Amino acid sequence: MKKIVLILIVIILAAGGAVFYFHTKKSVQSPAGGITVENAAPAATPGQNFQKNKNMLGMLTGQVTLSSKPYPILIDITGPKVFMELHANTAGIYKTPLPAGSYSVMANTGGSLYPRCQNKKVAISSGATTTANIACN
Repeated sequence: MKKIVLILIVIILAAGGAVFYFHTKKSVQSPAGGITVENAAPAATPGQNFQKNKNMLGMLTGQVTLSSKPYPILIDITGPKVFMELHANTAGIYKTPLPAGSYSVMANTGGSLYPRCQNKKVAISSGATTTANIACN
């Protein structure tokens, strides 16, 4: 009987955590054209801080491929005070404005060993477009 009660408590807590996660998950449309940013840190949320500093922004774009074919996958971008998750579209393309600085760009395989994808280090310059194509195999 105690085991059943304990199992029920664990299930209820797990369900409550999932509801909290999905309730607090935020998606913001990027002004760059159709890219969705999920759970972005406030410093990286398009339409807020980016609009205040347009003259300090550069553009990051690229394509993700798996065995030379377009690969729609989540892209993680990290840098000083920035963490973003972008969805590459069905053509494997991603694009977002970023403040000038150095960033790491990688395909988010969800902790899986395969596919293996390149990690890129990029430098974003104000007013310039930087391309970081990611190949997975």
